[in-house]
Amino acid sequence: YLLKYPKTVVAPLAVILIILIFAGQMSVGILIPIGVVVAILAAHLMYKKNLI
Repeated sequence: YLLKYPKTVVAPLAVILIILIFAGQMSVGILIPIGVVVAILAAHLMYKKNLI
């Protein structure tokens, strides 16, 4: 899936890395839902702009 649609991975990965750099003490229970929401929103925006 990651190799087939690499654009959908960039936004959530970047957001999670930025959060980990600036707030590294956050628990996984918070990071996973944030990553999921960002992934859904990014995929929706890319679909609306015909990027995927």
